[in-house]
Amino acid sequence: MSYLDKLIDWGTFRKRDAPIKVDIQSPQAEITTLIRKQQLSLSQEIQRTDRMRNDLVNILAQQMVFVAQLEKVLERNQPKEDSIRTFYKFYRSVNIIKKQMLEALQKAGFDNVDLQEKTFDEVADMVEVDGWRHSSQFTGEVVAEVTAPAVCYQGHLIRQGIVIMGAPLEQEASIQEEV
Repeated sequence: MSYLDKLIDWGTFRKRDAPIKVDIQSPQAEITTLIRKQQLSLSQEIQRTDRMRNDLVNILAQQMVFVAQLEKVLERNQPKEDSIRTFYKFYRSVNIIKKQMLEALQKAGFDNVDLQEKTFDEVADMVEVDGWRHSSQFTGEVVAEVTAPAVCYQGHLIRQGIVIMGAPLEQEASIQEEV
């Protein structure tokens, strides 16, 4: 027996349950776990910002459509005479704003695709056809009217255009015969 055995009476202590078992990880395992958590958090943030970017791109694509529609309205309502000075000044002001909007969007990488009078084969992948016009003025299937332009962002199509196609009269007759 040792000297300590005489000083301490081990019988005075009662037995207790051991605390909950704790898994102690190596520093390498702890760092790996932290890195995985950070990667998950980073991936979630990247997905969130990608969704926000896509939403922003869609909003700006819609703005390109509005600018194109504004441009058409201005072209149709351009004053013919200088006698209506107030209207002419209003037209000029709105036209300047339209040009500034268009410049800013183009500088950001957005662009409208010119669809007018292109053949169906040229625009088939870029448009949604809203209707057909049959007339002797058309020599083939071409875009007769652009309702909404196709919009590209950094050279990639992000929004299909909406068009009314034109076709010769003979095609209308042959289509009706097939039905």
